[in-house]
Amino acid sequence: MMAADVRQLLDCDRTLLYQFEPDWSGKVVIESVADLQWSLLNHVVHDSWFKSNRVDHYREGWFAAIEDIATADLTPCHAEFLARVKVKANLVVPILSGETLWGLLIAHCGQPRQWQPEEVEGLQRISVQMGIAVQQAALSEELQATKADLASLTAQLEQAHVNLLEEGKKRRAEVSQQQDILRRSTHQFYQFAAIVESSRDAIISNTLDGTIISWNHAANHLLGYSAQEAIGTHISTLIPPEQRANANQVLQCIYQGQLIDTYETQRLSKVGKRVDVAVTLSPLRDSNGQIMGASTIARDISDRKQAEETLRQSEATNRALIEAMPDFLVRMHQDGVQKEVINKGAIHNFYSEKIADQIKGISIAEMMPADIAQERIQLAKLALDTGEVQRQEYQFLVQGKIHYEEARIVPLLDHDVLVMVRDITRQKQAETDLKATKEQLELFIQATSEGFWDWNLITGDIYFSPRFKEILGYANHELGNTFKIWESLILEDDRATTLKRIEDYNRGKVDHFSITQRFRHKNGSTVHVFCRAIHLKNEQGTVVRMVGSHLDITPMVTIQAALKDSDMQLSSILDSSLDGIMAFRSVRDEVGTIVDFEWLLSNPTACELVGRSAQHLIGHHLLQELPGNRVEGLFDLYVQVVESGEPMQHQVYYTHDAIDSWFEIFAVKLEDGFAVTFRNIDAIKQSEQALQRANQQLEERIGALKQRNTEMLLLSETSDFLQACLTIEEACAVMTSLVEPLFPGCSGGIFITNASRNRIENVASWGTHLHSQTDFYPHDCWALRRGRPHWAGQDRLGLRCNHISAQAEISDTLCIPMIAQGETLGLFYLNGATAGALSAAKQQLARTVAEQVALAIANLNLRETLQHQSIRDPLTGLFNRRYLEESLQQEISRAQRHRHTIGIIMIDLDHFKYFNDTHGHDAGDHVLQAVGKLLREKVRESDIACRYGGEEIVLVLPESSLAENQAKAEVLRDAISKLKVHHNGKTLDALTASFGVACFPEHGVAGSTLVQAADAALYQAKAAGRNQVIVAQ
Repeated sequence: MMAADVRQLLDCDRTLLYQFEPDWSGKVVIESVADLQWSLLNHVVHDSWFKSNRVDHYREGWFAAIEDIATADLTPCHAEFLARVKVKANLVVPILSGETLWGLLIAHCGQPRQWQPEEVEGLQRISVQMGIAVQQAALSEELQATKADLASLTAQLEQAHVNLLEEGKKRRAEVSQQQDILRRSTHQFYQFAAIVESSRDAIISNTLDGTIISWNHAANHLLGYSAQEAIGTHISTLIPPEQRANANQVLQCIYQGQLIDTYETQRLSKVGKRVDVAVTLSPLRDSNGQIMGASTIARDISDRKQAEETLRQSEATNRALIEAMPDFLVRMHQDGVQKEVINKGAIHNFYSEKIADQIKGISIAEMMPADIAQERIQLAKLALDTGEVQRQEYQFLVQGKIHYEEARIVPLLDHDVLVMVRDITRQKQAETDLKATKEQLELFIQATSEGFWDWNLITGDIYFSPRFKEILGYANHELGNTFKIWESLILEDDRATTLKRIEDYNRGKVDHFSITQRFRHKNGSTVHVFCRAIHLKNEQGTVVRMVGSHLDITPMVTIQAALKDSDMQLSSILDSSLDGIMAFRSVRDEVGTIVDFEWLLSNPTACELVGRSAQHLIGHHLLQELPGNRVEGLFDLYVQVVESGEPMQHQVYYTHDAIDSWFEIFAVKLEDGFAVTFRNIDAIKQSEQALQRANQQLEERIGALKQRNTEMLLLSETSDFLQACLTIEEACAVMTSLVEPLFPGCSGGIFITNASRNRIENVASWGTHLHSQTDFYPHDCWALRRGRPHWAGQDRLGLRCNHISAQAEISDTLCIPMIAQGETLGLFYLNGATAGALSAAKQQLARTVAEQVALAIANLNLRETLQHQSIRDPLTGLFNRRYLEESLQQEISRAQRHRHTIGIIMIDLDHFKYFNDTHGHDAGDHVLQAVGKLLREKVRESDIACRYGGEEIVLVLPESSLAENQAKAEVLRDAISKLKVHHNGKTLDALTASFGVACFPEHGVAGSTLVQAADAALYQAKAAGRNQVIVAQ
């Protein structure tokens, strides 16, 4: 309502809106004044007395009414100010926004005035409406800010997703680069990305008295309490007893606004376990900047504490290991002087007891040949200069026998190095024995080297590794990286087959890509290449890239051809390949069926991967040593390779025979058997799983943000509709449609407190089953009793409210009292059919909805009250003269359309002035109230009873004839004459009244004409002796 409307309503000289600043000075922000020369608009008032003597009163809803400043108890400053602006009387009511004193609504009069109770009450109601408007404006600004934050957070998450994808690409490139330098790699290169997920901290808030008011999911995970269990309890519950005094001192510092550095301490979990945490505290402030509590961020450092303990134990273990090492460790200066023996237990393995006792402080030149000593000194200096470990290998004679030692020189600080000496005599002997065998394996090692290719299906760019070109006899610069080069080198038949296989693989017709191809060598010969590949897809599932490997199997093909003419059997294979390599021969039964495979060879890597030595495996059967091959189906695949001659590539998670790893396996037929290469791919699988988990978590977070955004939009729409509603019934009907989508899987309802405030009645409901009584007492609901939201789950059935059916098959119930301006207006109720339907986020959303509904109902109640005040006479409860004029014209229009009559009865109490003079104005007001009550009881609902002025009353009787009007007037006259009015313990004099009757259209067709006709008849009745009914002429 504008200031001008308030001034007109109160009939005063000035109304103004006075807004407080933080220092409690005030500014006039809105004004309506009769004479602009006395305007106070934008005037600022500084009054130190006001802050100390009036602020607390106004916060409690106190008002100030001054009827005459000449007789009022005012400070000289206040009285001088009012006199200066020509104010003789004023009325001041506070404007409260929630619990905050926002400003004052003030009415000024230039003359002394007695303020009526209804005027004070009306101005208070207007200030309440203004307070609600201010609060709604603040909530709207908060909503817009939340939307902006939500949009920003969504953009950040989307950027994080892009960064994550870029990081994945970078990691895959790093993996590809590392695989390029692997010596004699035999299989395809894989890319991987490592996803590191940061842990989340527990965040807990408490009030000044220590009561916990917020509790996040990480706190639940850290300490084991759910939010429902923690909120409302005291913060000391989480603190070990011996630490509570110190923790309380820290909190007191926070409450005083001091900053406390992060410190390490312990907290108690729900099961009583002590949890190591790093705690950061900060003050929690309200909207006015006042400290209302503290916020605690607790980071779980149990792992770090455990790591520190593990490190300590590890250091002890390392020291034990060093002491147990057979290697001789000594700290040496770069000039050769030996300063400290690290593991004295091993010294006698290398030197005599006499030298061992004297080794510290002497130069190595005194202990070993000069050339070996000089070389070690040079390597020590080189290690210190480059920062790299240097290696020295040498031999010497002991009692005519050659001994070999290996020394590793590790750079330390202060010109010192660590020398690790190992006796490698046996190793050297073994290397000598194996040298000839290694030379025989050199050709096989080269055969296991692979090339690779990378094809971008979007741009058409393709890359071939130098090894692939080398397989075909070309240097890297001799062949370009183009698709046409590949087409020109592959044989015609194989080109078509390969392209068809690529198409089938990318369309999902086959689940893997592997094929043997033939290429033209630079010298004109044919090269046999085994090609494998994987494809990569974008977010839409479209194949955008293929990466594959080329393995030169020409020697294998040549060997297979040679085996047809000769019986070749490998007796042993020692291989330094990073992949495991094995060869088998078929074991058949009497009908030729393969029943097992016999080991022919197994390289060291293969032996390490299966946990068995070559001597143990060769000559034994596959299913006897590793029976898990049949369980995993590998045996059948090997049989298929031997029977069909087609290569096989397969990935398997092998968890048998003391082996627990992922393997990639490639097998080709070898005479009446097969050769197989395999590698451990645990790291790649773990990276893939980590990436999948990270993507899933990101999608879940984005989904949660989208849901929150949808809820905010629905809340905004709900608020708009509620503000546009004209009645409570209309608002409840709107809520039925708008609230249900916010709480899927739930039913609910809105309950309103009845006029007598002793019952709660359902006015709107939604969902399939409302498991609540539709009419109940307020004490049947825990939420209304306690004045706060009340949730009850399956584990708290005993805490369900009495208005909820005990046999209801529901999971959760939530009751939220609807409170506005300190008044409980009703109840917002929800019940969920399944667990989780009323999560903590949904409960918070429900509280927000309940607040909006409560504010809307309060607004509508206030609007209805103001509407009632604008058309009702405050003394008698009858309609006022303005309503009479509006409604009479409407009734005349309706009567003209439907051709019916309207009765007009004007009533005047006889000798009312004498009654007032005799008994006083209070008694006169009491008489008017009694007559108004009688008329409200005697007239029809369609009739209109109005106080026309003073003791005059007008009745409008639609669809009533003149005779019926006259009869009605006689009934009312008789009722008034029999009315007994009691006041101040005594019965007042008997009342009589005079009546004038007129009728539409006999006595006129305009409202004013009819009233004048009835008024004239009334004066005739008074002139004729009063207490009678006269019909207009």
